[in-house]
Amino acid sequence: MSQQVLLTDNDKIALARRLRRILILTLLDYFNGTTDFYNLVIKELNELFEGIVNTIALNLKIIDKRQIRRKGFYEIIKELSEKVPNIQDALMKVINFYSQPLTFHGYQITIRDLRNVEAHGLSIPILPLESIIDAWRITWEFIDRVDSRFNEFLYSRNEFRDIYHMYRFLKIVLLGENENVAGF
Repeated sequence: MSQQVLLTDNDKIALARRLRRILILTLLDYFNGTTDFYNLVIKELNELFEGIVNTIALNLKIIDKRQIRRKGFYEIIKELSEKVPNIQDALMKVINFYSQPLTFHGYQITIRDLRNVEAHGLSIPILPLESIIDAWRITWEFIDRVDSRFNEFLYSRNEFRDIYHMYRFLKIVLLGENENVAGF
């Protein structure tokens, strides 16, 4: 495959800023011993994934800004998989993860259901810690597949080094330091 630029430096900056907020919410729950933000973290990671997919599609001219809402997400995924085959398995892994039914406490929902505003008015129980851990693993695997040097980008920029260290901490404490997590 020729060296395609899937994310520009501006895209990486936007991704880093969004990751900072999600990491802070995750670590707030960890340090406070609560589950206040679990559902929000999962929802934000899902939206982050969709944002990365749309950004890559824009950069590769699969869509233009006018088509983001008109073209279906799965149609974009299909075209992206064809244009950049080395990320196809990572794309499908994330899609399957966010679409799988989660059965707990008598509910059967998918993580994608949490995106709907209506879902936040319902009494949906807090997702278990395992879902948070899996969501982080799958997100970082996808980001690493899209840009294997993203962690270096975070570390090399003073304004984003805190994100690198927060994720490093998250990886060691929540994901387990022996886990094979992208880039660490």
